Amino acid sequence: MTNREKQIVEYLKEHHSGKSNAIHSDKLAAKFNITTRSLRGYVNKLRQYGQPVCSDKHGYWYAVSEKEIKQTVKHLNRFIGEVSSARTGLQCATLVFSGDIPKNTKVKITMKVS
Repeated sequence: MTNREKQIVEYLKEHHSGKSNAIHSDKLAAKFNITTRSLRGYVNKLRQYGQPVCSDKHGYWYAVSEKEIKQTVKHLNRFIGEVSSARTGLQCATLVFSGDIPKNTKVKITMKVS
């Protein structure tokens, strides 16, 4: 874990524990003089390290319960689904550009996860 990551997680733990104490991403980024994009990268790494950093539309916080973590996981799962659908749509678009299928053709995609 980098020093900056440690600083962010310790700050959240000390000052923003629990969903009711969430801090907006703009304010948290400003606190550390970084961009919100950089902040998202740090938060992503902290989560990969197993740190219970949660978020929603109100901001970021250090989780104080399993319920808060599960809510964030649910939010991330929705995001993953949306990104996956966008990726699939772009993959279909490559078929149109390559001439493999005509424009305006309806495509049904079935995915098998095993």
